[in-house]
Amino acid sequence: MISKLLVANRGEIAIRAFRAATEMNIATVAVYPFEDRNSLHRLKADESYQIGDEKADKTNPDHIAAPFAGVVTIGVDTGDTVQAGQTIATIEAMKMEASITAPKAGTVARIAVTGTAQVEGGDLLVVVGSAGKGEATGGSN
Repeated sequence: MISKLLVANRGEIAIRAFRAATEMNIATVAVYPFEDRNSLHRLKADESYQIGDEKADKTNPDHIAAPFAGVVTIGVDTGDTVQAGQTIATIEAMKMEASITAPKAGTVARIAVTGTAQVEGGDLLVVVGSAGKGEATGGSN
């Protein structure tokens, strides 16, 4: 007997699958990318899990993104105070290494990747809020 159903779809098809599974007393699971975190299929599922990497919000000055694809190593911890221009991470691609610096002074509110990780350009790495205030706008799901 099926006890749990993973629906790797979204929209009306996923909602119909969830409805049928619920009528048959089968638990439902949805997977979703960060961009779909508020989608109806995610909210209708019994369980949901984010897949893929969170992208930085280009309009949010607190978000620090990977400038290009590569292997990033984070050099700060949540709660650390950083200065504008301070290196907070390094990224390596094709045997070249580049520093990623804080665009402003503040406090590290959140680290979106763990330790050393493979990232794509635009992936959110670190959130630096105003000094002493943490993340100024928004947050993770």
